[in-house]
Amino acid sequence: MAIKTFTTGEVLTAADTNTYLANAGLDYITQASWVSGAAVNVNNCFTSKYSSYRLVVRNAKHATTAVSILFRLRVGGVDKGTNGYYYSHRYIPMTVTGGQDDGSANAAYIVPGLVATTANAGVATIDIHDPQKTAITSLTYQGAWSGTTSASGNYNGGGFLNDTVAYDGFSLTANTGNLTALTVYVYGYRES
Repeated sequence: MAIKTFTTGEVLTAADTNTYLANAGLDYITQASWVSGAAVNVNNCFTSKYSSYRLVVRNAKHATTAVSILFRLRVGGVDKGTNGYYYSHRYIPMTVTGGQDDGSANAAYIVPGLVATTANAGVATIDIHDPQKTAITSLTYQGAWSGTTSASGNYNGGGFLNDTVAYDGFSLTANTGNLTALTVYVYGYRES
């Protein structure tokens, strides 16, 4: 039996059910790594081609201590760093029963996770919805970080930016001091 290859734009159907087969999934857009300074800035990655995006943060490390990672949206190479971010999450330390709830209303950033001083200390997955539209941008996130035995845990949460600006990028930075490593991969969700 010959293998059939398909071209972009072809519509496929399942012969046994006569239903359309979706072409959903993730398309790689770009990646960025920490080089020097306090932040990893990614510009011009959000376009009208996708409504939703996935950021995969890996290998995050801080120079001197365990810190929060701050997420901000950007437009024209500039952070939206003033109030308007709303978020909440549950942080579960590895060595403590239960967990801690945290969040903020009308903040200058969203906190999607933590990093420590050990290699590969912070990882996170952030899903962003409608950043390039003139509407509220929402996101969900989950992540884990490892430090000492008493300083490791995981995050699950979500939030939004309460304005109607079309954003084309984002930044990740530490709440204090400098990162020494971080790589972020950007993917767009195919909708059909």
